[in-house]
Amino acid sequence: LIRLASSQSSCPLQLEFSNGTQICVLSCPPGTFTPQLEKGVCQACPITCAGCVSEANCTACVSGYVLSANNKCNSECMTAGAAILGQTCYKPCPEGFYSKGVSNLGNDYCLTCSVNCQACSG
Repeated sequence: LIRLASSQSSCPLQLEFSNGTQICVLSCPPGTFTPQLEKGVCQACPITCAGCVSEANCTACVSGYVLSANNKCNSECMTAGAAILGQTCYKPCPEGFYSKGVSNLGNDYCLTCSVNCQACSG
């Protein structure tokens, strides 16, 4: 945990490290979030999350992980009918995309349908 202390000066928050060093910040740094019940504290996101809004809700994943529909970072998108689009796992692919196994890791990816098609299957 990184404790944030309010300041009486023009600095809205002071980020205080365990060695006593303080720096002025406007919000928690990337890879951390402020728990609802602990205002003034920055807590680290789960290790698989590159960003998060809570311990249970990732907004981005570290390399090698994909963001699932329930905002968790999973190492694979291997469930039947699931496919990756960007860094997110979909089941099925969103409208205008189709699922195709194009990864050497065995994952399916959502690929864009032809511009003349509203729906397609490959």
